[in-house]
Amino acid sequence: MKYRYTIELLSEATGKDYDTIHIVGGGIKDKLLCQTVADICQKKVVAGPIEATVLGNIAIQLISHGEIEDISHARKIIRNSEETVTYKPTGDSSEINEAYDRFLEIMFVKETALN
Repeated sequence: MKYRYTIELLSEATGKDYDTIHIVGGGIKDKLLCQTVADICQKKVVAGPIEATVLGNIAIQLISHGEIEDISHARKIIRNSEETVTYKPTGDSSEINEAYDRFLEIMFVKETALN
């Protein structure tokens, strides 16, 4: 539920609607996590690459040495070199929305108690 809450806050802050969530690193090995995020957020989830940190570091080094042009070029190379898995929302969104509303009620009560 925190994923959905965070995405909604980001959308509100930026004025943009995000239709895809990218999950990278070791968490992508957890298929249940990836599918649950897709279901709760009602958005497509693209999982991968697993070694995103290493690939990002390599990309920055290659850019700094002039071996590749820029971050856009690096992303294209990585995208063409690494496999990703796409998860799409499944199930009854009305049940998920009810659960999310309960989550928000609990969050609001908790935040109010802390303030």
